[in-house]
Order: sequence, then structure tokens, then C-alpha cells
Amino acid sequence: MAVSQMGLKYGVWGNDHIHSGLTPIDSLFPTSVNRLSPDERLLQQLNKRHEEYQKTQLYQFTTRELVDLDAISSRSLKSPDLSNYTHRIMAYRRWETNVDFLSGRTGLYPIGNGYPGDWVATNPIVWTAILPCLQLATRMIMNFHMLPWFDALLKGDTRPVAGNRLPPSPLANPSSAPVFIPPKSTLHTRDGQSYTFAETENERDEIFKYMISAKLHLQ
Repeated sequence: MAVSQMGLKYGVWGNDHIHSGLTPIDSLFPTSVNRLSPDERLLQQLNKRHEEYQKTQLYQFTTRELVDLDAISSRSLKSPDLSNYTHRIMAYRRWETNVDFLSGRTGLYPIGNGYPGDWVATNPIVWTAILPCLQLATRMIMNFHMLPWFDALLKGDTRPVAGNRLPPSPLANPSSAPVFIPPKSTLHTRDGQSYTFAETENERDEIFKYMISAKLHLQ
């Protein structure tokens, strides 16, 4: 038998198979509430083998899980449009072009894998690769002001964490290796306060203005 179209595209999932093994597995509905029939038990075992294989190919997810998360969709989606600008904080001229020796590095990182040049934005290969990411990031940060968690980050109420919720301080043992020190306060949305998206948006923009001017004194 000929290999399936998906098998040709993604490869088959084992010897003597013609399918990719990546098709989402439907839930098994037994005909009896008491026990599985021999055919159903065989199908259950086959489904389990399929999903174990899928996990090896999909970073420990099954295809069904990715469909449920809407990471994979059969819907007709709008064509991508990344014609938007890149935010000034990620502008081309703000990226590293020379080695920052204070960081302890002695040189720039070569791309490798047969590509010429180093990992710097002035390398056209690098800039072409990262530009879509910067455009996506721009779309995200320019809409964050409409999300409650972002307002909480900028303007939210700070509340102390109860002492009984804090682990013992790692500083009590100076000989121990550096570890994560949990915060002693938490951020919360502005309780009972009325505010507008524009207020959060202005706060965000003021922070960006400071970050730009403090780093490169750009106007």
C-alpha cells in the first residue's frame, strides 16, 4: 500500500506503516459499561501506542491535546499580516553591534550551521529572522494596557505575603548556594478603583520613554 499524504509529509511512525501516526485520537466509547470487548481493548492499546509516539514528536503533547489547546486548528484562519511597525524600544539602531566586554564576553557569537556572520541585528540574515518576532511583540505590548494583570503590574495594589506562607530564609545559612528568594509582597488589581485603559496606556508609554532615553538618549 502507498504511504499516506501525511506520511509522506511528516514521515511514517514505524516500520511497515503507511501513516504519520499524528492524527488526533478520538475518545473510546465502550459499548458496555462493565468491560471492554476484545476489539475495544485492542483499539485502546493501539491508541495508547499512537499517543506515546505523538508525545515523542510533539514535546510530550498528544495531537488531541494540541487541538484542545487550539494550537492546531482545522479552521480557515485569516492570513498572517505583519505589516505593522516595530516599537522604538526594539528599533534596529538599539541592538548590540559590538561586544560589551563588561558582560565578560570576548567576542560576538557566530551564527554557525553554514550561515555567515555573527548574531547581531546588523547582519541581514539575523534581522530578517527576528523582525517578525519584533512585530508580534510590538502588537502585544501595544495592547497590554487593556489586560487587568498589566494594570496590576503598573498601578496595582501591593499586599504583604503572610509570614506563614514564606519559606525559611536562605540567608540563614550563608554557606548555602544562591537560591530563589520568594517575594514578600504580591500585586493585585486596583480594588474598587475606577480607571480607564488610557490611564494604563499612558503609564506604559512613560516607562518606555524613560527606558529609551536612559539607554541611548534617543528622541
